[in-house]
Amino acid sequence: MVARHNQRSHHPRGQARRERVLDTASKAFADRGFRGAALAAIAAESETSLTGVLHHFQSKDRLLQAVIEHHEKQAAERFIKRLDSASLRDALLCVMEDNDRDPAPVQLFLVLATEAIDAAHPAHEYFVNRYRDAREFFAAAFEREQAEGRVRSDVEPHRLGQMLVAVMDGLLLQRLLKHDVDYVEALASFFDSISAAGEADGSNFSGCSGS
Repeated sequence: MVARHNQRSHHPRGQARRERVLDTASKAFADRGFRGAALAAIAAESETSLTGVLHHFQSKDRLLQAVIEHHEKQAAERFIKRLDSASLRDALLCVMEDNDRDPAPVQLFLVLATEAIDAAHPAHEYFVNRYRDAREFFAAAFEREQAEGRVRSDVEPHRLGQMLVAVMDGLLLQRLLKHDVDYVEALASFFDSISAAGEADGSNFSGCSGS
């Protein structure tokens, strides 16, 4: 199980080495999966001894946990920043544009999520909880959007939350498999289809500024 655990090196050289191992492990897990990426290979690719890797992360499971927490924190901060100044629709379209510029975290997430279908996978519980939390978050957001008259009210918010998670994951996977899939436009079309106005407003999205 991937449990919350924070351990940081306060020495500049140690922190730099820790971050280098995190970056290397992220790429290894995205390319080869958790089970296909050997800890010794991650150590070699990060130009760190195996002892050095274990000093920072104690085990391969802990390294996986640190990788997930690192990317989760970055993604959450970007999304909340977007949501502070935009609607749910536009905030998510900006997230998709971010993913288009840097698809590596998306590949990491999808590879690990697929592996974690196995209940014995160390990230299984994390992904079960993450998908539940995402559905609940989006359901609450859609409930507010319905109350404000922006989203059609003939579909229950929890169903819209389920649909949105499925649409986003499906589009991201298609984009990784075939690069000519315009998933920003496709997600805009999904929101158009549930708009209370009953008309397409994808043209009103002019892109995102900042990061």
